[in-house]
Amino acid sequence: MLQGCISCGGALSASTFSPQAVCTKSGERVAIKSVPKLPASASRQLRRRDKERLQQEVSIMKLVQKGEYVVRLHETYEDDAFVYMVMELCQGGELVSFLLEQGTHSEAQAVLVMRQVFQAVAYLHSCSICHRDLKPENLLLLHRRPIRENVVKVTDFGLSALCASGSELRGTMGTLPYMAPQVLNGRYDLAADIWSCGVLTYLL
Repeated sequence: MLQGCISCGGALSASTFSPQAVCTKSGERVAIKSVPKLPASASRQLRRRDKERLQQEVSIMKLVQKGEYVVRLHETYEDDAFVYMVMELCQGGELVSFLLEQGTHSEAQAVLVMRQVFQAVAYLHSCSICHRDLKPENLLLLHRRPIRENVVKVTDFGLSALCASGSELRGTMGTLPYMAPQVLNGRYDLAADIWSCGVLTYLL
C-alpha cells in the first residue's frame, strides 16, 4: 500500500479526520497523513467534490515545494478508503503544544516565530496561494529544539485556494477566531492571510 515504506511507528496526532504516523521510507523518516475518502454509500456528487478537494490540496502542496517555511510533500498514494500523503517529518510537533508545555515565552521568541510565518505567507502569495486557515495548530516545528534554534513550517492546505493578484475568493473558509472580516462577508483576497498573521502575532 505504501510503496517503499519500510516501517511505520507511533502516531503523530489523533485527529479523527487525518491521523498521522511516523514512517521510514528509503531510510528517511517521514510523516504519513491518512485522509479518508467518502464511502461508496455517499452520493456521486459528494464523492466527486471530495475527490476534487483532495486533488486541490495535493496540487497546491506540489506548487509550493520550494518554500523554506512550508511542509514539503514527497509523494501520495491511495487505496479505496484513504489518500496517503507522505510528508516532511516535523519532529517538534505543533507550535501550540510547544508553547503550552513551555508555559511562558518572550517577545523575542514571538518575533522569531512570526518572521518565519510571514516569510512563508509571502512565498505562498508569490505562488498565488491563499492559505485560508493560518492558526497555531497549523504551524509545526521542524526540530525538538528551542525556538531560537528551530524552523517553523506552515502545514495543512486543505482549505487553501489559488488566488491571482487582483482577483477575489468567495465563500467563508477557515477557523472563526482567525478569519478576516472580509472572509465573514464572503468576498476577500490574499490579504485575508495577513489578518490571520496579525491574530497570531497578538496571541504570541
